[in-house]
Amino acid sequence: EMAEQEARWKESYDLLLGENEKLKSSGAEALLAAQWRHRYEACLKEKEDAITNWNMEKEKVVELQDSRKKVDAGKYESRYRDLKE
Repeated sequence: EMAEQEARWKESYDLLLGENEKLKSSGAEALLAAQWRHRYEACLKEKEDAITNWNMEKEKVVELQDSRKKVDAGKYESRYRDLKE
């Protein structure tokens, strides 16, 4: 997985390096604006996806905690009664 991440970083770096070379050679402000807009939209989508995934995982944790409490409640009640007797 680390090698895959490193390959993605290299690919992104090479892409960015190429874009920067184009900008330096042409001086196109419109291209620069489009590049930043694309980056912004990609980051915004990543953020929204991360928030969605985080909320889903948070709901799973709450459900697991609730189910665990229900399982434990009956088990410990019977243990308590056994000890009390």
